[in-house]
Amino acid sequence: MTEQEAILIFKEIVSAYQNFDVTEDKFNYWIEHLMKMPYGPVLYKLRQHVYSSQYPPTLSQIQVTCKPENTFLKKIEERKKHLNVTGDESK
Repeated sequence: MTEQEAILIFKEIVSAYQNFDVTEDKFNYWIEHLMKMPYGPVLYKLRQHVYSSQYPPTLSQIQVTCKPENTFLKKIEERKKHLNVTGDESK
């Protein structure tokens, strides 16, 4: 997520939980870690947390990890195209 999106997530936590103490160090820590996660899924998990808990979330409670893109099939398709082009030229 972008820095601006991370700030929006942080602001939502602060708005939902008045007992969430904010310091400059805490703000910087949260923003740094939130920026490594996808915005939409984190926002969804945060809102689920807000609806179900009276306590502010920890990072681990709203964390979403991105699965690395599986490029194997894409590489196979590119290889097939390359082989077909090469094979057609030799005919």
